[in-house]
Amino acid sequence: MIVVDLSKKLQNIKCGDNDNVHTHFTKLDDLREQLSAMRKILGDNKYALILLRSLPTSYEPTTSVINAAADLSGTDITPDIVTRLVTNKYNQCIIKKGTGKNGPEEAFSADRRKRD
Repeated sequence: MIVVDLSKKLQNIKCGDNDNVHTHFTKLDDLREQLSAMRKILGDNKYALILLRSLPTSYEPTTSVINAAADLSGTDITPDIVTRLVTNKYNQCIIKKGTGKNGPEEAFSADRRKRD
């Protein structure tokens, strides 16, 4: 029953327009790891689609570009590609708006933490 609940939660979790994408993807990664520990393995293709579907409509231009690039190149969309491109877009928006408690520094430090 726990596996079913975690699977539903992973499928249904949504990122809000004003939510931090880094935090959102971390939550999804944690759910995927919990499922994996219970021997419920999600393939990269399925997980990448979950990541894309979890984003708000404001990310539609970015998700469209990801899908178009994958179609044109004949490659699969991977979770790493989705995460990298979406978080880059998020960081650009943070820098452009100057929002967040520390402005641009927050976006750069979040990106640095992810790489570490």
